[in-house]
Amino acid sequence: QEIVNNNSKIVYTNIMKGRQILKQNNPQVYQNSTIIIQKYIEKPLCYNGRKCDMRLWVMLTWDFNLYLFKEGHFKATSLPYDVNSQDSYVHLTNYSVQKNNKNFAKFETGNEISFADFENSLDNKINVRKDLLPKVKEIIIHSLKSVCGKINKLERKMCFEIFGYDFIFDEYYNPFLLEVNTNPGLEISSPLIKMLIPRMIDDAEEKARDLKKKAPDFPGDPAFLFLLQHP
Repeated sequence: QEIVNNNSKIVYTNIMKGRQILKQNNPQVYQNSTIIIQKYIEKPLCYNGRKCDMRLWVMLTWDFNLYLFKEGHFKATSLPYDVNSQDSYVHLTNYSVQKNNKNFAKFETGNEISFADFENSLDNKINVRKDLLPKVKEIIIHSLKSVCGKINKLERKMCFEIFGYDFIFDEYYNPFLLEVNTNPGLEISSPLIKMLIPRMIDDAEEKARDLKKKAPDFPGDPAFLFLLQHP
């Protein structure tokens, strides 16, 4: 992501889990590097004035059946959002970054917010599942379709992977894909996460034990929602 502020630049690159965050004004540094440039969202949808993003978990099976864990959460920064600020704690919502700020967990445990609390902060003007997730699901499907030929090249059978998808929304509730984590953190960082992650893992393992079945549906009340079945 790139921020332009008073003729200077801050460039964040390779920020998965907060690693190797680079701040540079000298473009020469990147001449021999491969980087991804994203349009910075100057007016993001905020949670009580702080920038946030949404984390979702996606399960992909060896035969390319795709599922979305129906619960998720938002991750917020520790400082109020200001587009002109050059403070990483204002712009980066990564847990591994924010936990080092003195205001971390001042407003909510782990800076992590449930869907219900996020809706309440907006006076229930939106419903996360009805208003935000439909477009998010489309992006998830398109993103994995775009790399279907590169996944599981060794054609391993009876296996699966969990991806951590991060989305940011603008002031008009439009979703933008920030990143896809192939090794999403499963650290129990708050009571909310303590409730969500064990159920997600248990249901993923239940599905993994049932990979031989053709039907993509889970029995009972599933934690995962079916998104796509490979033709």
